[in-house]
Amino acid sequence: MKKMNMLVIDTPKEHLNASRKHHERLGEILSALDPLPIYYFSYHQIFNNGVTCGLYSEPEGLQKVLESGLYAMFLDEQGIMLPEGYYFSNDVIQILTPEKDYEAMEHYLKTIREIARNLKASWDDAFFIIRKNDLYHEIFYFYFNVKTEVHRLFFLNHLNVLNEFCYYFLSEAEEPIKDALMCGYKYPITPKTNKPYECEEIMSHETHTEIRRKFELKKFRFVFKGKEIYLTSKEFNTLKYFVQSEKPSTAAAHLGFSVKGYESTIQRIKNKFNITDKKELHEIYTNSIYAR
Repeated sequence: MKKMNMLVIDTPKEHLNASRKHHERLGEILSALDPLPIYYFSYHQIFNNGVTCGLYSEPEGLQKVLESGLYAMFLDEQGIMLPEGYYFSNDVIQILTPEKDYEAMEHYLKTIREIARNLKASWDDAFFIIRKNDLYHEIFYFYFNVKTEVHRLFFLNHLNVLNEFCYYFLSEAEEPIKDALMCGYKYPITPKTNKPYECEEIMSHETHTEIRRKFELKKFRFVFKGKEIYLTSKEFNTLKYFVQSEKPSTAAAHLGFSVKGYESTIQRIKNKFNITDKKELHEIYTNSIYAR
């Protein structure tokens, strides 16, 4: 990840300054989720070395958690260990068992359950969304007052609206997030395990790396105006450079062909989609499964 300008402070109490300052505003933003019974929400931007800026709906409870010296369960020196996606908190220990020290994570859960007895926040039965970009990794963490036996069904049923809420939160919480960047905090990181693990070879990231070497897309499928349209690898890479607003000369040099060849490829892509406006190419790419 790239570095961003932020202020790293020393204590959990200071880390929560932005959450306390904007507590009322965070409540107003979360009220958009009514009538869903939300008890706790947090938002994190996580940078290299485990440095985190965060906003928390219940800062007092979170201060107790941080002051207990708990490790961050799914962080390492590069950021979040888990891939982008949707997670039930109850599953994280099992997912990370090949990577992290199991006893340390069990201690984490035991401690946080003790602290959470008098708090609205909880690790159990929670749900979070992870997103990653070149600047930082993001976590949107949700805990609702629903029964354990139905919490998975609850979150799956509301998955789309929670995903959309994340965009709403980023739109409405610009100032609180800026203040949170002045309250960065370095979370302790759960140590990696040195113990052998059953099925370690199959479960390892090296296995994924080896599999991904075999993934070489030759065609890229888009669904546009009720039709399936396929771009070649050359056409797709040209489209990707185009939506990044590269100069034709720069894009052509990266792609290995002339400016004329670049422009003709753009025209060929437009012909495939039967469009005339280059702005539509941005929308086609942005709304595709390939947009990152």
